Amino acid sequence: MARIRRSKRQSAWEYMRRNPTFLANDILIITGLSKLHLRLLIGELKKQKIVKQISTGRLPFEKKSFRVIGKTESVVCPIKTEKRNVKHVQH
Repeated sequence: MARIRRSKRQSAWEYMRRNPTFLANDILIITGLSKLHLRLLIGELKKQKIVKQISTGRLPFEKKSFRVIGKTESVVCPIKTEKRNVKHVQH
């Protein structure tokens, strides 16, 4: 069996698989993933209909609750991160 790279994104996915109903803050604390990256990851999972937001109302992102609703058989996170070509501006 191939060894799985334990990135923060992978750790977040494993947490979601183990805890089908979770708070965003739980993942932020446990994995050390930044709020921006978790927001992007959950956004992509929502687009693919793997995760659904179950909390309602105007809550900060950290307090929102989500539920895994499909395709959890994958051990490796289904969302691949893309390396972007970013040009740095010199000041």
